[in-house]
Amino acid sequence: METFILVDIGNTSTTVACNFGKRQKRIQRLPTNQTSSKTIRQVLGRLLFRRRVDDAIIASVVPGVTTAWVDVLRELCNRAPLLVSPELNLGIQIHYPHPEQLGADRLANLAGAVARFGSPVIVADVGTAVTVDAVNQQGRFNGGIIAPGPAVMLDYLAERTACLPRLSLSTRFPSWGRSTKDAMNLGAAVGYRGLLSGIIAHAYARPGLKNASCLLTGGYATWCARGLTIPCTVDHNLTVDGLAWILQNNRKAGRSLCPKHRMP
Repeated sequence: METFILVDIGNTSTTVACNFGKRQKRIQRLPTNQTSSKTIRQVLGRLLFRRRVDDAIIASVVPGVTTAWVDVLRELCNRAPLLVSPELNLGIQIHYPHPEQLGADRLANLAGAVARFGSPVIVADVGTAVTVDAVNQQGRFNGGIIAPGPAVMLDYLAERTACLPRLSLSTRFPSWGRSTKDAMNLGAAVGYRGLLSGIIAHAYARPGLKNASCLLTGGYATWCARGLTIPCTVDHNLTVDGLAWILQNNRKAGRSLCPKHRMP
């Protein structure tokens, strides 16, 4: 049974999954801004239990952090980790003027969504930013929509006003704001779900997406799903599932080899 490491490096957090065979999986998350070689080894040590790593893949939107992961993973398996890019087999057709500008997480999301649900499919990844991408019934990705994430709304209010406090998103709030805190949380919840519903509705109106499945992923997916006016399926592991699919279908890609290592 082979062991694969799947790494999704986001702006706020990094998700690390260890796949044993086709279905068994362990997942850990860590703040991206706390990434170091030492931290990476500690996380992998907890996931692997001294197992040998056969292969690895990285989707990263933070280039400054990618190198540390590449260096550690190159030591642990017999080749450099695969880096997600539009040049790989993703199971979709990319029709985009500058595909090199596409975030690796967006590509992994679409690969995982199409592998599981087929096309057409719409994916909303709600994190620091929200990205809404879709593959039409012909299996083509033509573009998407990007907007600020829900936490940014509260951060912006705190940064740009003198008296409003900095708050974290809350899952509990009244139907009407009778305090500053309640009013801000209500504005974020109702306002953001309205924004996301509007974006997804716009995607549904695009050609070839009328009967698309809709998936929510990302750190705020569950928070957004409550009260969303459009039916969506929440899948927090969509990105790493997409990484697993990409790795399985691109392992023959030429990469440098080096001696095998085990976690110390």
